[in-house]
Amino acid sequence: MFSFARVLALGFVFTFVVQMAVSDAKAFEGDCHDGLKWTGSASSDGAGTALLEACGANKPLAPLIFRCSATQPNVQVSLPLIQKLPKMVRGPFPVSLYANEANAGGGQTTTQVRLFQAMIEYTSGKGRLVFTIPRNDPLLNVYTTGSSGRVVAFAKSMDFHLQGAGDAIAEMRVGCGL
Repeated sequence: MFSFARVLALGFVFTFVVQMAVSDAKAFEGDCHDGLKWTGSASSDGAGTALLEACGANKPLAPLIFRCSATQPNVQVSLPLIQKLPKMVRGPFPVSLYANEANAGGGQTTTQVRLFQAMIEYTSGKGRLVFTIPRNDPLLNVYTTGSSGRVVAFAKSMDFHLQGAGDAIAEMRVGCGL
């Protein structure tokens, strides 16, 4: 038999758990364009995530992930391994990130380029290239306002849109206190 105080306490705990689950859910989910969409989330434990993931019928692509934490000075970037390599190979490998932004007035496009050294991490048998970007790197700001991006690794490239990236990255920054 439950007392009123116990029912009230259980109701409080249930409400608290539901609120935690809602606050940790994707707070931003962009529209699907060219088989890709941006999503962003902020968790109550001081972390945030922005990711570019497949949508619609285009599901085989693993996401491009940006993660930050209130306790870390950098944003971790993780992307699918574009080329199969023996599992004993770990890196470092050069990875280039590009972001294109149209100049005011509709003129020529400006391209920001950054070169990073990535390591390969294996989880669940799948390899991902992982590297970090300083929190204040201008490339992240261009991703929030730009039109398109590209990642190049192992002489292969993946182009992607930045429609919705600004909201996804803003949500990520909220999660990690930026």
